[in-house]
Amino acid sequence: MAPNQIDLEFASPGREEEIETWKDVFGIEERYKAKLCGRDDGMAWLQYIDEAKNVGLTSDQLLAIVFRIADCFPYDSANFLKKPFLSACHQAKII
Repeated sequence: MAPNQIDLEFASPGREEEIETWKDVFGIEERYKAKLCGRDDGMAWLQYIDEAKNVGLTSDQLLAIVFRIADCFPYDSANFLKKPFLSACHQAKII
């Protein structure tokens, strides 16, 4: 997966100007895309779900667990990125 294959959508009602500033000043869009394509993040998350078969779970079962954890701890281990990334990969039938 390459950064140009990822579409990101940032939304926070009433904070559109701040979002654009973060994109421009901090290059947040490019940084997130690089993280999602990195071996230690996006690729590792995909491999983790792929390993479900080795522990007797389906990918859907493991995704449900990962999503529950992400909801409880959104800032731990970049769960705020992990959940939408894995959800999009699941919808695209990558996992």
